[in-house]
Amino acid sequence: MLPKKTALASSPVYNYMYSLALYYFITYLVPLSLLVYFTVKLSISLREMNKKRHEMSRKAKERTDLTFSLVIVVVVFIFCQLSNPIRRLLYIIYAPSTIGCGTLYFYFSSLTVMFVNFNSACNFFIFCVCSPGFRRQLNHIFRRSRRIEPIGLFNSNTMNRGDRKTNIDDIEN
Repeated sequence: MLPKKTALASSPVYNYMYSLALYYFITYLVPLSLLVYFTVKLSISLREMNKKRHEMSRKAKERTDLTFSLVIVVVVFIFCQLSNPIRRLLYIIYAPSTIGCGTLYFYFSSLTVMFVNFNSACNFFIFCVCSPGFRRQLNHIFRRSRRIEPIGLFNSNTMNRGDRKTNIDDIEN
């Protein structure tokens, strides 16, 4: 037995309030507000630490750079994710029957998908640009992988162990 639809559930005002206001409040407004709040607090903290930068060790400077990179990632995320609620508003403003090729909604929907893809792809580049410590680690990883030499290519009595060649006869089993 299916439940009966009440007059309230049939009301377009109720449906807009429920699907638009409540949805946006729970899905976008609360999480993005918290994200903005914590990002601002983090930025203020970074600014204060930047004033004391000359007293910091190299590790602390790298942590500060990494934190700055994370702030940039969050800002890009917020910018890219704001297009989705705007798209939903356009969907409500334009009746679904009038949405088609050539309308504002049609083009903005494609732009929204592009923003989501951009957000997924740009984090690596943000870390590469904004964090010298990340670049150094990445460079170390790639340099280390290029140093591997084939075992016994020139001398059958030696084998490669990391950065040094070891005589096979000197290895204890």
